[in-house]
Amino acid sequence: MNNGVARHALSLIVNAIYFTAEWEYKFYSESNTKQKFFSSETDAREMDFMNDMEEHRLYAEDDSVQVLSLQYKDTSYAFNIFLPKKRFGLEELKESLNGAKIQHLLSKLEIAYISVSKA
Repeated sequence: MNNGVARHALSLIVNAIYFTAEWEYKFYSESNTKQKFFSSETDAREMDFMNDMEEHRLYAEDDSVQVLSLQYKDTSYAFNIFLPKKRFGLEELKESLNGAKIQHLLSKLEIAYISVSKA
């Protein structure tokens, strides 16, 4: 991924964080569980993870990445989270992502049960 694309992607991520809309499906706090979250190779801490046991979350994966698509009530929009399977593999993932790979992953989204860190 070249620097121009990376800057544009970061801009999209930042814009998505400030996007105000209602979720199609909310997470409920009574479904939260405590699990270890690793913020670095030497730093792990117990955090709340949001769980959803209903079958309405969209998920896909390949050998290197997991994708979760959180839908908004206005189904024209979704918040797509890309998580490297390799712990601390974010830089590798950023280098390997391109439009074709993103489109391929999004085309594979299927309904699944999920667990997501609240951090």
